[in-house]
Amino acid sequence: MQLGMDTRPLTEQVADVIEQMIADGKFQPRKRIPTEYQLANQLEVGRSTVREAIKILESRHVLEIHRGEGTYVCENVGVLKDPLGFRFRKDKKKAGMDLCEVRTMVEPQIAYLAALSATEEDVESLQKLCDEITSLIRAGKDYAKKDMEFHTKIAGSTTNEIVPKLIPIIIEGIHTFADLTHHTNTERTCRTHQEIVDAIRRRDPDGARDAMMQHLRDNKEELQRLFQ
Repeated sequence: MQLGMDTRPLTEQVADVIEQMIADGKFQPRKRIPTEYQLANQLEVGRSTVREAIKILESRHVLEIHRGEGTYVCENVGVLKDPLGFRFRKDKKKAGMDLCEVRTMVEPQIAYLAALSATEEDVESLQKLCDEITSLIRAGKDYAKKDMEFHTKIAGSTTNEIVPKLIPIIIEGIHTFADLTHHTNTERTCRTHQEIVDAIRRRDPDGARDAMMQHLRDNKEELQRLFQ
């Protein structure tokens, strides 16, 4: 793309050029991009133009600014932290139950695919996360972050490149209700997590799907109880 070839503001053109660099793999997720000065020289525009372009990309959840450190490519490029607006749902019970329903539609099949595709390294990582969650639960500590990592890793163990992109959306919903569901239902969580890992390890897709379904069924029942 040549700058100045269309009628849009130069800042938008520069934002598109930087975004294309990321899409082309020149800048990697979670890595720092060149400074404003370096980008301005490379693109032959002013630093203020680059600065405004970066703000545009920050609003698109492509870049994130770390004060005092620089600008980084987002881990999940282009995926908004709360694309479905969970934080603004007034009826928390309805939102929670809707999320449970969506998870039941999606995650058992993800576990099924993971059992078909997971590598030995994937299984080792899942077991480690499972063990860490169990340790946190039995120590009475918050395990929400590790639980999110666990479900994300299952999605990443499939060969489907789209599936891991869906998980951040679900994770945001999980995070919204974490204070309701991550301090109860503990021993059942330990058991069903292990059953999911065991099924994936033995390459049993039906078993993995059934174990995930049971895990989500337990979560839904606990959420229903807490809302009563």
